[in-house]
Amino acid sequence: SISETYLPPTVIAEMPRNSLCNAKAMKSLRQIYYGGATLKYSTSKPLYDVLHEDAKIQPVWGMTETGWITCGQWKEKLTDGSVGRPQPGFEVRVINDDGSDVTGDGLPGELIVKTPAPMIRYINNPEATRNLFDKQGWVRTGDFGYISQGKVFVIDRKKDIIKVRGWQVSPAEIEAVLVQHHDILDAAVIGITLQNGLGDVPKAFVVLKDNTRPTPLQIREFAGKQLAKYKLPEE
Repeated sequence: SISETYLPPTVIAEMPRNSLCNAKAMKSLRQIYYGGATLKYSTSKPLYDVLHEDAKIQPVWGMTETGWITCGQWKEKLTDGSVGRPQPGFEVRVINDDGSDVTGDGLPGELIVKTPAPMIRYINNPEATRNLFDKQGWVRTGDFGYISQGKVFVIDRKKDIIKVRGWQVSPAEIEAVLVQHHDILDAAVIGITLQNGLGDVPKAFVVLKDNTRPTPLQIREFAGKQLAKYKLPEE
């Protein structure tokens, strides 16, 4: 029987909707690891409801250049949206665009990592290698996030963050809310420039389930129950 497995967030969200996913079938599972995208506890809870009481759904955050940076701890059930705590030997810092440290619990910036065994270089690409490491050998992950109470929170890829009237908006955060709508199978959010040139706003592309036709207004109203007004898709 299977006690541990690795699943993408979309599968974790969809499995409980299948009648074959029940307590009897899932009784041996104790750990499910996931990565590659955010996963709200509210999205994973339906699967938790059919798993054994000792089972955990654990996030993993890492990159090919460093390996696993953080992970949920064996006995700790994470319900806060974090990607867990740094692995032994790893350090994580948060920096501003100018390279200075972000001071203060829960304040966002780019996440950089000191790893015990980093990659040596990108083959035949010295410029990319220089851009990856800072002068002290810390790895720039390209992820935007923060640290709170010893746990790491990844908001989104830094280059994907949308600037909305001075606010930093994560497409992944909006997508995670949209896919909780019972008529939506999948969602992707991008930033589009306003016609008046005064910044960007989010635009959502959604894949609907068969025989469903929610209106854009209904989708916005649903998302508005969890998102601030400036994070709501304009289109």
